[in-house]
Amino acid sequence: MRITNDQGLPQAIVDAVDTFHRGGDYSASMLTKSPRQVWLERRHDDEMVQDVSDMVWALFGTAVHFIIQRGDNENRLTEEYLTAEVAGKRLSGFCDVYEDGEIADWKTTSVWSYIFMDNEKRFEYESQLNAYAYLFRKYGFKVHKLTIVMLFRDWQKSKAKYDPQYPQSQVQKMDIKLWSVEEQERYLTERIQMFEQYKDTPDTELPYCSLSYRWATASKWALMKDGRKRAIKLYDTEAEALNASKEDTKMYVQERPGEQFKRCEYCNARPWCNQYQEAHSDTDSDES
Repeated sequence: MRITNDQGLPQAIVDAVDTFHRGGDYSASMLTKSPRQVWLERRHDDEMVQDVSDMVWALFGTAVHFIIQRGDNENRLTEEYLTAEVAGKRLSGFCDVYEDGEIADWKTTSVWSYIFMDNEKRFEYESQLNAYAYLFRKYGFKVHKLTIVMLFRDWQKSKAKYDPQYPQSQVQKMDIKLWSVEEQERYLTERIQMFEQYKDTPDTELPYCSLSYRWATASKWALMKDGRKRAIKLYDTEAEALNASKEDTKMYVQERPGEQFKRCEYCNARPWCNQYQEAHSDTDSDES
């Protein structure tokens, strides 16, 4: 991938985001992605261009890991890089912290990614950390606990004070289910074999990314009232909203379209993805 600097940011920032990546056929984090994204990104890496101004949050995440590494001691391993052979391929992984049998992975993320976390995202975390656990166990380390440490970059103290559902701290810990060695090896083997299945599949024939993987959200219907800017209530179906609007002649229904390709906006492979291109060409045609 070629990194550009259209905003003229300091060269030190450009050099910082242009990080060195270790080798390996598959990484623990890569196995949580879709085959379409992985193979498109691999095949078109030399053609990809990204501006450094769009990578600032990734830089913050790297900075957090650097700070963690400074806390290394004889009883704690940080930023440990491990590899092992699984299904005839080389699996690799970076673990943020290992200490006393506990593996902790630090995530610099948004509050809303925590609040609206679905089961698929939870499983992504679960499978990634269990891949790390498998690697540590292969090297003879005991693992008895997995933890995600989330650092919220957009946390607001004022919201925490008045909303009990909002994270009450800027740092949130989440316990992750630890699988048996057999479960870990079965998952890793199945995932690697699945990716290998599509290794030679043409770009346009790669399996489509699912709705949940794309962070797709369904449309909602807002019950509105003349003279009021905010919705009275949101409904999952138009019929429910229309039925409620009959209570008052000043009420009306307004559609709030869902987003079908939210995650795709962060995917570097979308210029070569026919799933994304076809969906947006239909949208462009409707608007013209």
